Amino acid sequence: MSYIISIWLDRRRAKSNGKFPVKLRAYKKSNQKEKSYSINTSLSINEFETIWINPKDKNLRGKNKEIYLKLQAIEQRANKEAGQMTVFDFPKFETKMFRKSSDQNNVQYHFNLAIDKNKENDKIGTSESYKYTLNSLAIFSKIKNKIEIEKLTFEAINVEWLSDYEKFMLSKGKSYTTISIYTRTLRVIFNNAIIKDIYPFGAKKNNKYQIPNTKKVKKALNPNQLKCLFDAEVKNRNEAKAKAFWFLSYSCNGMNLKDIALLKYSDIKGDKFEYYRAKTFDKSTEKKNYNNLFNRFYEGCYLKVWNQK
Repeated sequence: MSYIISIWLDRRRAKSNGKFPVKLRAYKKSNQKEKSYSINTSLSINEFETIWINPKDKNLRGKNKEIYLKLQAIEQRANKEAGQMTVFDFPKFETKMFRKSSDQNNVQYHFNLAIDKNKENDKIGTSESYKYTLNSLAIFSKIKNKIEIEKLTFEAINVEWLSDYEKFMLSKGKSYTTISIYTRTLRVIFNNAIIKDIYPFGAKKNNKYQIPNTKKVKKALNPNQLKCLFDAEVKNRNEAKAKAFWFLSYSCNGMNLKDIALLKYSDIKGDKFEYYRAKTFDKSTEKKNYNNLFNRFYEGCYLKVWNQK
């Protein structure tokens, strides 16, 4: 096994009654990390040794027997949950072990899981997007259902609810692009929670809520506008850096600024450079390599950007 589950007495600090907290401990062998979890039980050293360390040596009765059976059940369940994982993982273990039965159907709970997961993966922008969506849903839930977001369940979100949410967003001056982003994010949460029986998304012809599909309008700068920007004088170091980054991105067919920030000298191959898109790198098994040819127009921009780092 790649893990060890145990019950232990945390003797580092006694409570006001002189007893110590009993905790569940999980130890991961691969990285030698361990975590302890409160199980709302406190015992004295003598009680812990009597009830848990040497239970067979004593004739447990009454309350002592109840405590022993409780600790035994917690340890057995922890081993069961850990044993079902191919690779032991603390966050997954905690979710399975300590999730309330009501959490499975709680919208905010699953949003918070997605927010924390994206933070752990350094996807701060995505994490913030989930937060914005949750805040928007919280406002509408209070108006539509007269309940706080903490109590909003997936059952409450049906086709009518989503249609009303769309009307609500439009009445607040929000664009269809924003509505599309927020409802797509909510759909991801539905998929993560594996809510099938009441899944409200789909085609209108199937009496489902169809997420608005917006078309991007591409606006190009004409040569005079581009020249105006290129000749513009900068007033400080930050403006010079922003201008250099923008022109490098423009010259690279709209290369993402994060991808530019991740560029290294080793990415330069002769008269071109190669890179992987950070946005899609973790989402596909096939890693597509992008490349851009150098030319005099933006080679200078790249050197300016690099010198600003």
